[in-house]
Amino acid sequence: MLRHKNLVLRARLIRFDENPDLAILVPERPFPALPAMFRESPPAAGERVVIAGFPKEVVDQGLLKAVSAEIVSVKVETLHPGMMRLSAGLNQGASGGPVLDRSGRVIGLVAGMLVDSSNGKPVDAPGLAMRAEIVQKFLKRAGIDVRKVKKRPATVSAIAKQAANQIVKIECSGR
Repeated sequence: MLRHKNLVLRARLIRFDENPDLAILVPERPFPALPAMFRESPPAAGERVVIAGFPKEVVDQGLLKAVSAEIVSVKVETLHPGMMRLSAGLNQGASGGPVLDRSGRVIGLVAGMLVDSSNGKPVDAPGLAMRAEIVQKFLKRAGIDVRKVKKRPATVSAIAKQAANQIVKIECSGR
């Protein structure tokens, strides 16, 4: 099921790639979500970003949560190539949400958290995200054009408002 604001639609899986764990879902009918906008240049360490999504604590209310963070490292090859590390801790359910630059352009997707294997607690700068170039390559292989736009500086609240019109909550039923 896909949820966008008050609209709920069934969707079918048309493409899945286990590595890098990305999928393309097509809704049963069109709906008004805006397409994601990517930027051409890669992310940089120290860059301020906005992370948007539906973590567990707000998902039942249908609310989007947006938090400000910083890119700590753009080269985290622990899981697979193409990961970056974020300063913000991420909440359960945030996976798959976009990492947006200060113009609201996608520069990554939330992948999860780094935890200390000895105690199970998050490490410093625990957030992990897949860099946008991995997502763009996946979309191009599927024949989907990627929309890139120029920089338009915005506030965190303006970026969150834009993201609310772009992000679709996915609910998996296991069927």
